[in-house]
Amino acid sequence: MKVIMGGQHISADPVNFLEANPYVNQVVIGDGIGVIAEIVEGKINDRIVQGGFSEMPSFPLLDPSIIEDAGYPLEPTYTFPTSGRKSVDFMFGRGCFRRCEFCVAGSNRTHITCSRYARVDQQLEIFHGAGVEELVIQDDAFLVDKANRHDHLRTILSLMKEYGFFWQNNGGVEFEGLDDTVTEMIVAYNSEGVGRCTALYIPFNPRGWNRHASATASMTRRYHRNMENLKRLRGAGIYVFTSSIIGTPDQTLEAFEEELVADRQLVAEGYLDAALPLSATMLPGTRWFESNGHNIVDRSDWAGYGLFATHHRTDHFSPQEIEELMIRWLHELEDVQVLYPWGTAFPT
Repeated sequence: MKVIMGGQHISADPVNFLEANPYVNQVVIGDGIGVIAEIVEGKINDRIVQGGFSEMPSFPLLDPSIIEDAGYPLEPTYTFPTSGRKSVDFMFGRGCFRRCEFCVAGSNRTHITCSRYARVDQQLEIFHGAGVEELVIQDDAFLVDKANRHDHLRTILSLMKEYGFFWQNNGGVEFEGLDDTVTEMIVAYNSEGVGRCTALYIPFNPRGWNRHASATASMTRRYHRNMENLKRLRGAGIYVFTSSIIGTPDQTLEAFEEELVADRQLVAEGYLDAALPLSATMLPGTRWFESNGHNIVDRSDWAGYGLFATHHRTDHFSPQEIEELMIRWLHELEDVQVLYPWGTAFPT
């Protein structure tokens, strides 16, 4: 049996990884979908295989029956509870139009590519037939770009409503794009028929222009016109939450304090249900890795490259101080926000 591995951490240093892990036969850099058959059939024997970037139409339709008896949880353990509804992760598209410093999705080679709507319809029909009731959407750019976001959103909402799906967005609905039209369409989804939007993750992410300041405070000042839309979504029965990234390369204690005050105010005044802390992670292939990768405590600690475990220091904080700020964040918001069992490092 061949052991094949991939992922952005291994892809960042495949030569040393293979030397340290001789039981691994091959490493695929990029997408495996276009090369996996030839690897399995023995037509590709290179130890490092360039998979490239595959567009969504080249991915197969997902058949939930394949993992039905594999112990895969019917209800997600890492996001808003589905109240027992059978769920599945799904992406309408991949890639992103932004180039955030902490993410590889928006690099030039990973432009946005979406499944054709007829194919999406096929996929949703398969999900529905398999008893799936709720979709956990993971798109990096759910609203695609500014020019097409309204038409795209209108179409995918119509497709989901046709099958009566509940859905939540865990990949993120960017606050900048949360205009009146987007909000009205999502609220309308919850006003009739079967199926509801249950939760929306709306991050106030660091951008190039606010990297030294509180992302939340600067975002809400610049896009203040979208503020009331947060309350409108909550009024439609949607759990609206955000996150703050603690320990970014540029973050100072002053910026952290401003961030904490801003998020507490949003929760206390009814704009958000919760603001959750994430630990900054210097993912290979990102600009944060380029600028602060030298401050990673142990580059081979793959489990540390998540959003919940601190694995680095910065010019402003030690790893222990970043962890203390994570804990402080939760303690100082626990009296105003509503949390649920997340099954991850998000505490209740």
